[in-house]
Amino acid sequence: MLIKGKNWRPVIAVIVLLMLSCKSNKVTIPKGIEPPDTLVNLLTDVHVLQAMTIVEGTPNLKPNTSDDILTSVCRKHHITVADYKKTLGFYSSHIELLDSVYVRVLDTLSKRKAELRGKTQP
Repeated sequence: MLIKGKNWRPVIAVIVLLMLSCKSNKVTIPKGIEPPDTLVNLLTDVHVLQAMTIVEGTPNLKPNTSDDILTSVCRKHHITVADYKKTLGFYSSHIELLDSVYVRVLDTLSKRKAELRGKTQP
């Protein structure tokens, strides 16, 4: 059955809408936001330093210890704390992207743990 006259226009419109709805949901990282690789490194270092602080059982933890850790990590990676917070805010609003970053953070931490265990075992 062929569609004659103007009856084909709604069919074409539906096809076009379906094609547009199937487009990629890839998120573009805007200027001023750190790329995923950098955020993985930042978050890994933040979590390692936080864990070291807890494990060492420092009895005189200051309330601003987290701020000190964050400042130290940002300095190491040559970004400002404001840029870190802006970056984390962006990724937090794109949860799939943040999830993929944290998968890599956990993988990196697991590899470091395995390396440390290998060095301490005879």
